[in-house]
Amino acid sequence: MPPDRQRALLEKDKREPQTCRSVSDFLESKIRDYKVDLDYIQCAHEGLLEARDADMLTGPEYVAALRPFMKSARSASQELKALSCQRKILEEDLEEQASVKRQRQGEPDIEILERAYIDSILPKVMAATAKPPKNKMIVGSQFNACNFKRDVNEYYGIPKKKGFCHLTGNWDPADIKAAHLVPKSLSGDEIAHLFGVETLVLSNPSNALSLHRNIEGALDKGQIVIVPILSDTEITSPSRWKCVLTDESIRNLTAITTPSHSWRWNDFDQKELEFLSDTRPAKHFLYFRFIVRYIFCKKRGQVTFTDKVEAAGQFWPTPGPYLRKSMLRTLARSISGYQLPASLVDNKTFEDSEHVKGDPGAESGIVAAQSIYEAMIASIKTSVPDEMEERDSEMGQGQALDEDSTSSSGDEPFFEDSMEFL
Repeated sequence: MPPDRQRALLEKDKREPQTCRSVSDFLESKIRDYKVDLDYIQCAHEGLLEARDADMLTGPEYVAALRPFMKSARSASQELKALSCQRKILEEDLEEQASVKRQRQGEPDIEILERAYIDSILPKVMAATAKPPKNKMIVGSQFNACNFKRDVNEYYGIPKKKGFCHLTGNWDPADIKAAHLVPKSLSGDEIAHLFGVETLVLSNPSNALSLHRNIEGALDKGQIVIVPILSDTEITSPSRWKCVLTDESIRNLTAITTPSHSWRWNDFDQKELEFLSDTRPAKHFLYFRFIVRYIFCKKRGQVTFTDKVEAAGQFWPTPGPYLRKSMLRTLARSISGYQLPASLVDNKTFEDSEHVKGDPGAESGIVAAQSIYEAMIASIKTSVPDEMEERDSEMGQGQALDEDSTSSSGDEPFFEDSMEFL
């Protein structure tokens, strides 16, 4: 047997149960395991080929023997790629989930990490390997609004055929939207660079909230943001979140009206979000939505909100390596002309030397910031609102609908004023 095959078999045989406790060590162990599995499968493939060439196996026998190895190879390869490309975000997801499960279930750390890993990696693999629909007429061809809404409902434990808004409770499903936190139109290398990953999957349900269509529209327009709640100066697990009004001009306007009840936008200011399970949206996506809205408010002179943020000191109280510091600062200066307060950057960003793939100088912060800026503008011109996409998905066609079917604001009004920068 060739030496490389002997090594692959020995590595496979000597694999020991994982005993690591940190998330980082756990993921390193996963990467090693995937590589060992792929080396072993390659050796098995070569051995089967030799057996077939020596007529020790018939053609059908060879195919039957190889098939399980092919399936295992594809699974290991896809998971290794998803883990390698999205390591930083996956690590943050696992830290959050493990904290909740450890507190609630008291399981050994390795069991917690295994369960949380399966819950996190599968949606990323599915989203990264999803095939685009055959109908190329639909703008944003890899996005299916119906499937996204279904995935978001499953993620948050919302019962099938039920509609639930994190701010107002139960509704008819037709009134509920799966609201993107990072708009899907901002996919690409530039947004991934900002988050410190090689690939960013924006169709992940952790990049969404389930909201009444009117509230979803306000989130898209930047009239509200979602920020963390601290309980007695402590970070809770699972995390708690509240809605904050950023646009004072709508405070006393009607937000939602039903035959039995009416809400004004003021009713949602400082209101805590409700969840049906321990699952929460990803903090890095919510921070992105918040910080970009702050930048746009500075540009537009909406001082009531920005003064409140700056006076609070820790308006966003939870730390984390959410976004790339140099790029975020460049983006803020480029759009608003102002520097970001230290309280919104310190302990909430990471340095260029961290989470870098390849040569860190290959793409400067200003080039990446300009790419995001252009993507924001392009999203206004080209994107199709989610409501149209959802109806197209249900009908299985991309034909145009009546104008009144596109009354939802979609993702793009979040950047509606970016045309002023041209």
